[in-house]
Parts: sequence; C-alpha cells; structure tokens
Amino acid sequence: MSARVYRLLGANLGGRAPGPLPMASLLRQTPGGQLMVARRPQRFAQLFEAFRARLLTTWRWLPESAASHERGAVLDGAVNAGDAASLAAELVLLATAPAPFGLGLSPSACRVVPYRGEAQQGFVAEHSQAGVLGLRSDVLGRDGRPTDLRRWRCHSLVAADGRFYDPAYGHVYAQLGEAADYSLAPLAPGADGVHWRAARDRLRRTVWFQEEGARLRGPFSAPPAAVAPVG
Repeated sequence: MSARVYRLLGANLGGRAPGPLPMASLLRQTPGGQLMVARRPQRFAQLFEAFRARLLTTWRWLPESAASHERGAVLDGAVNAGDAASLAAELVLLATAPAPFGLGLSPSACRVVPYRGEAQQGFVAEHSQAGVLGLRSDVLGRDGRPTDLRRWRCHSLVAADGRFYDPAYGHVYAQLGEAADYSLAPLAPGADGVHWRAARDRLRRTVWFQEEGARLRGPFSAPPAAVAPVG
C-alpha cells in the first residue's frame, strides 16, 4: 500500500507538510519524493523534465470520463493512469508542495491551464500513430487512412515561468496557441448531412476537416461545395 504523502498535501489547502511524520523516510516511499531526492530540481523547467522521465515511463492513458482520482495519487504511486488534466494537476502539486516535498512555488506562479483552441471549438495537434503515453492518433487523412494527428476538445497544460508546459507531449510553448497545429472553427453543416469544420493552421491559412461522427478527416485545402469560405 502506497504512503499517503502527496494526497495529504493535495488535500491541505494551506500547503503545509502533513503532520509530524519523518520526512526523509516519507520522501523515499513515494515516486514523487524519490524524484525530488534523486534529481534535486531547483527550477520548474528541471522539475518538468524530471517529472516526465520518472513518472511517465509506465503511464497508461485513460479517457477523461474514467480518469478521476484523488489529487496526489500519482505522486504517491497509488495510480499510474489518467488523462492530460491528471498529469497537469500532479505536476502543479509537485511544484507547489513545500520543500522537501516539492519546489514550494506559489500557486499563483504555477497553475493548470485548459486549452480549447482559439475559437473554443477544440484543435488538432501532431500526434504519432504509434501513440503518445498509450493514446493513439485519431484524425483520418483525405484518403481515409490514419495520420499523425489527434483532435483535442480540451487539453491541459501548466503555466509557469512565463511559458506553457505540456506534460503529455513534453513540449514547452512561449504562447498557449502554439499547442495547436490546426485551431478548429464551429461546425458548418454541408450538403447530404456531411459536416465540415474550417481551421487555421500555424501560418494562419484556412483549411477544412470533414466531421465523421466523433472523428475528423483531412485537412482539405479547398472549401467543400455548399459551405461558405471563412472570412
């Protein structure tokens, strides 16, 4: 049974260490504590790299609906599965936990940031067909074959040091919008029940995705018939 160290810290709104427990032994009983002892990160960027290297080697992705667990459970080693929001929340807890459990950053200096694209309609990001942390790509190409793209309705990053850190992908962005390769626009009904979404790519060009149930197909460079171009 895993030690309840970071779960107690996560439940403690004051951010104080949990009771008069021997800290040295507690640190070494949890993956989060072992990370702090072995890697000794001094800055958030160092903590970010150590977090991914130590805690994500056996990570198992769970859909958002099944990923709810007690905050701190990943750092305590009680679970090794979750979604992007789970990863971001655990990273923030490790950053804001008091020394020696974490970096002791102020909650205002490190926070979870949900991202839903520029139009709040989701976005598409580069994502290997082989999977990222066990999560597969899900956007089909124009020919109907799998691509190295994934659609996100909402993704979670961490804002710290004036940057945006993505614990799922391992990327660091100067601007939040850099997380999207294509930022999706609202759905545009087309002919014969076929629906399309316009999107902006990184160069601000308009492309189109066909919506097939929960999946996207594209991108297409030309607007489909019966759908007005985006102004």
